[in-house]
Amino acid sequence: MAKKIILIVLLLTTLILAPLYLIEARQGCCSWHGGVCGCQCCDGTPLSSTCAPYYPQCNSTHPIFDPIDETPNKPGLIDLDKLHEQFSEKRQTVKISEVIDGDTIKTSTGEKIRLIGIDTPETKDPRKPVQCFGEEASNYLESLIEGREVQLEEDSIGDTIDKYDRLLRYIYSQNENINAKMIKDGYSYAYTNYPFSMSDEYKKLENEAREAKRGLWAENTCNGEREMLINEEKLSWWQRILKFIFN
Repeated sequence: MAKKIILIVLLLTTLILAPLYLIEARQGCCSWHGGVCGCQCCDGTPLSSTCAPYYPQCNSTHPIFDPIDETPNKPGLIDLDKLHEQFSEKRQTVKISEVIDGDTIKTSTGEKIRLIGIDTPETKDPRKPVQCFGEEASNYLESLIEGREVQLEEDSIGDTIDKYDRLLRYIYSQNENINAKMIKDGYSYAYTNYPFSMSDEYKKLENEAREAKRGLWAENTCNGEREMLINEEKLSWWQRILKFIFN
């Protein structure tokens, strides 16, 4: 009887741990190459012989290579613009009619777009006061894309619509990844609460901006603190009321 119980426990343990191991192994695939996009790494590199077994649907039509080649030739960030050039045919061209805040925009056809993988300080949430560097982030995004034609691109693994029915997209202007630029220049935090193919690269860009003390990371602006408020005179009347009630 004891042997049967041990066998059952071992079987249940295997059934529970095997899927977790598979998920962890899949997440590690192409970690140096922007993640997995379809049946290859996002920068065009074929799946390695280590990763290929986790994508059996790809084995018959896509080549694999030796795992030693997964190490990049030199350290540093992946060229995000070059990485996405191969997907340019999938992009949709739209005109931006309004920048709502630093991470949300509106097209001339009325669609609301939430930029994938970034989170700028709040400026329009009625439940919160304007956060440090929120207005600067909105103004910076306006200077980059408002009134211009840009290209929208879906992520290969993440959601395409959020809970507010906003389209989740990468934004490109003159083939430059605007989402990445907002983080790199210190106007946004990397938002990695949900999976998307560029999460690792965006965290690296955030770390780079923090170390260089750019934008909201500078000591004379926010020092990386989201809740540090802007000057009192910049608050609107309803924000002053909320500040009086909750402080």
